[in-house]
Amino acid sequence: TASYESIGRQVIEDDIASRSEDAVASVQIIPAELASQLRDIDILYRDQRVAEAHAALSSLYWKKPQFRSLIKSRLEHTASLIFATADQHFEQPYDVQFGDTLGSIAAQYHLSWNYLARLNRTSPEKLQAGQQLKVITGPFSAVVDLDDFAMTIHAHGWFLHRYQIGIGKDNKTPIGEFTVQEKLENPTWYNPDGGQVDADDPSNPLGEYWLGLGDHIGIHGTIDPESIGASKSRGCIHLADPDIEEVFHLLTTGSKVTIRR
Repeated sequence: TASYESIGRQVIEDDIASRSEDAVASVQIIPAELASQLRDIDILYRDQRVAEAHAALSSLYWKKPQFRSLIKSRLEHTASLIFATADQHFEQPYDVQFGDTLGSIAAQYHLSWNYLARLNRTSPEKLQAGQQLKVITGPFSAVVDLDDFAMTIHAHGWFLHRYQIGIGKDNKTPIGEFTVQEKLENPTWYNPDGGQVDADDPSNPLGEYWLGLGDHIGIHGTIDPESIGASKSRGCIHLADPDIEEVFHLLTTGSKVTIRR
């Protein structure tokens, strides 16, 4: 099975190089080239070459955004098998040793222990020496497309999931390359205009999770579901409650976050 890290490493760079105005044009007819690519991908999948099929689909996702609706079901299915299904391995399983913890194992693969636990349907209390764990080589990264109100989580270019987001009003969400600098559960909100709202206060606009990107910009939850898909914040990126919980456990300190239009 091909390594997703080696296959997918360049797709983000390729995507940036290939973006153009006609990349967002609506498509009514499937071009012959794409039809041929999809047939090849389906053959890979039928031959149980899931990793290669997902690599090809991920490449299409980044390079051909106008075709995303056509590959959505295939892409989400292969992503689920790789990143959310415990019984299919795409890397050498990890054999748990005496003294291991989910945290120590996750750190070796640049993952959060929460994600590793969810992936393997286990918990710190259930971990035992001799147990085999499914592992993925991280870290996960994010690409935020402001014009689409969307965030895509990926691993070395391999698509994991796409989330709808809310963003800053009046173009206040900055564009550029960032890293996750801090992760906080039940964060306190410090109002730039003065004052603060304590953690667990129902009026706290950050919700339950905060991923700080520096300079008071971050990714967080929201108490206003209608703000998702809109430009209403002071500049931060926010997600619905179930989505921010997933993203919080996927991204780790140091994860790259690309924000672009």
